[in-house]
Amino acid sequence: MRNICGDYAGCIGDYAWTVSIPDSGSGALEVVRLVGDGRSNDEIGAELGITTKTVEGHLRRLFERLGVQSRTELATRALREGWLEVP
Repeated sequence: MRNICGDYAGCIGDYAWTVSIPDSGSGALEVVRLVGDGRSNDEIGAELGITTKTVEGHLRRLFERLGVQSRTELATRALREGWLEVP
């Protein structure tokens, strides 16, 4: 598993997300972490310093790769599969 909070000051609240999605590509792990935290595309973009369009592209690729159709389904699957761990 790869800890992605280390380089982000304070992570998000009390959560220390760890994500291990095989070969998910640059930025996708952070997007999954923030979707799991309930962030909007605008908030994700601001947090990661990327455009909303880039966030949408990450989500589109994740949805296709994982066979999910919504952000809720993505977050639920990530938690169920152990890609995100909540302490």
